[in-house]
Amino acid sequence: MLSPENAIRVRELFDRQCEKYEEFKTVHFQYFELCEDPETKVALQESFESCKTNFVEFKERYSQWTHTEVDSLSSAASSTSRLKHAKVKRLIAEQKLKTLKEQQSLEKERLKLESLQKELQDKTRLLAQESVVTEAKLEESVWADEDTVIHEYDVHREHTSPIIETDRASTSRRLNGGFTDNRNAADEPSSERVSVTQRDSRHSASGMDVEKLASILQEGFNLPKPELLTFSGSPLDYCKFIKNVETNVECKVSDNRLNLSYLIQYCTGEARSCIDDCVLLDANVGYSKAKSILQSRYGRPRVIARSHIDKLLHGPPVKASDVNELSKLALDMQKCQITLSQFVSDIDNSENLR
Repeated sequence: MLSPENAIRVRELFDRQCEKYEEFKTVHFQYFELCEDPETKVALQESFESCKTNFVEFKERYSQWTHTEVDSLSSAASSTSRLKHAKVKRLIAEQKLKTLKEQQSLEKERLKLESLQKELQDKTRLLAQESVVTEAKLEESVWADEDTVIHEYDVHREHTSPIIETDRASTSRRLNGGFTDNRNAADEPSSERVSVTQRDSRHSASGMDVEKLASILQEGFNLPKPELLTFSGSPLDYCKFIKNVETNVECKVSDNRLNLSYLIQYCTGEARSCIDDCVLLDANVGYSKAKSILQSRYGRPRVIARSHIDKLLHGPPVKASDVNELSKLALDMQKCQITLSQFVSDIDNSENLR
C-alpha cells in the first residue's frame, strides 16, 4: 500500500482478505456452537473479537488509502486534462499560424501570376497590333507594286506603239510600192534589221511578262482570303493544322514574331496554354520552341497513328443497316489512310485488320 504502482494488486488482495474473513467467521461460529468446554469458548470468543478488531482497523486503513489514492488519481487526471487542453490549444495555434503563412504565400503567388498574366496580355495585344500594322504595310506594298506594274505596262505600250506603227507603215509600203519597197528593204543594213528584230522580240516578251504578272495580281486580289484552321490539342487534327499554318502563314510572313502570334492565336484550350509563354522568348527562338512543343505533344507519328487507330477500333458498334454510320466510318477510314500515309505506322498489322 506504500507504492501507488500496486493499487490494482492491493484491491485484489483486499477482496481476497474479506472473503477469507467471512470464511473464518463462519467456521468460528460453527466451532463455537459445537464446543462444550466453557473455558475454550471464552478463549475462542476473545480470539474472534481480537481478529474482528484487527480487521475493522484494517478496513479503515484501506478506506483511508482508497480516498488518498482517488484524490491523487483525480489530481493526476486533472493535471493530465489541463496538460492535454494546453497541448490542444498549442496545436490549434500552430495550425492557425501554418494556415496563415500558407494563405500569405498563396496570395503572393496569386499576385505574381496576375502580374505575369497582365504582362502576357499586354505583349499579346502588342503583337496583335504589330500584326495588324504589318498586314497593312504588306497590303500597301502590294497595291504599290500593282500600280508600278500597271504604270510600267502603260509606258511599255507607249514605247512599243511607234514601233508597231512603223512596222505597219513598212508593211503598207511593201504592199503598195512593189519592187521599190523591196529594193529599199534590201538596201537597209543587216545589223539594223537584226537590232530591230531583237528589240521587237524583247518588247514582246516583256509585255507578256507584265500582262501575266498583272493577271496574277488581279487574281490574288479577287480570290477570298484563306481561312486558317484552329487546333485544340487533338492529335487527329495536328497534321492538317500545321500544314495549314505553314502554307497560309509561314510561307508568306518572314517575321517570326508574327508567325508566333498567328500560331498562338489559332490554338485553343490545352494547346494554347502549352505555348503561351513562348512570347517571352526571342522571336526566332520562341517560334521554333512553340512548334517544337506542339510537335512533341501532339505531332509524334506514334501518337497520331494510335489516335486514328483507336478512333476506328474502339468506336461505337455500327449496324449493317445504318447507312449514315457506315458512311461516316468509311470517311474516318479514308482520313486515317490519308494521314498515316505521311509516315510509317502499325495500321497494317493482322490484329487491326481483323
